[in-house]
Amino acid sequence: MNQDQLFSFSFQDAHIRGALVQTKFSFQELTTQHGSQTQYPLYIKHLLGEMNAILVLMASNLKLSGKMNLQIRGSGHLYSVFTEVQIKDNGGENDDLEPLKIRGIARRHDDQAQPTSLDLRDWVGQNATLAISLIPDVGQPYQGVIPLSHPRLHQCIEEYYQLSEQLPTFFWTQIEDDACAAIMIQSMPSNAEDEDVSIDLETAKMLANTLKPGELIETSPELMLHRLYHEFPIRQHLARHVKYECSCSPERMLQTLVSLGEKEITEISQTTPIIEMNCQFCGSTQQWPAEDVIKKIREESDS
Repeated sequence: MNQDQLFSFSFQDAHIRGALVQTKFSFQELTTQHGSQTQYPLYIKHLLGEMNAILVLMASNLKLSGKMNLQIRGSGHLYSVFTEVQIKDNGGENDDLEPLKIRGIARRHDDQAQPTSLDLRDWVGQNATLAISLIPDVGQPYQGVIPLSHPRLHQCIEEYYQLSEQLPTFFWTQIEDDACAAIMIQSMPSNAEDEDVSIDLETAKMLANTLKPGELIETSPELMLHRLYHEFPIRQHLARHVKYECSCSPERMLQTLVSLGEKEITEISQTTPIIEMNCQFCGSTQQWPAEDVIKKIREESDS
């Protein structure tokens, strides 16, 4: 397995694109429980890995800098799952593509019984939703929200593409204890109805359905595409590294405290002279004397 990379491709003389992602080290870091919660159950670990892999595939064609995230909200044992990918576009000026940076977290009610099924709806409860958000550094943010009405995550996102984007899109994922991989096939818009194409969407799907267990994880992207589509001309694009990296920083944590205001920080300081903040994603901890936070608040209010 070529570890932790996104590999994009398109079919020549056809309006179909695709992407393949393999994660190992980033998957392991993503699914390691940080903070006060106990270790993730296997189902949640696999769901978090699948959710992240699909998100990276969804972001594979974006030509912008910013963030894209998926968030599940529900009422069941698993009440929140969040994954995020940070994208930095280099404008296509060179071959040195910036890595895609991922992070994520799952929240669950430890006092509720853990479901025994593999049906996503049983884990997230009734009226659960999936939010798909795009937050560019420049421009307007976008968010779409859909109900979680299928037993598998990829089925819900495929329905989103069909109904909201009107771009037939399909995903295949494979997960092992220490790695996760996924492939996406997507139909692109075309104005020509009778145009001769090298491959149609149904053929591309049929061949992807021949994947053997573990094949996406254990086989290099180049060899994988050759095995699946060697009869069709494919244009391979630059590979992109995927890494786990939390976007938290001491500056951002301090700014969060500053946003609370002097009155609230003063009340906190009466209990403890040192204010501590923890990142819920990576578990990192930062501390500041309360008097320094109050000083920072006053400096910003005077500026």
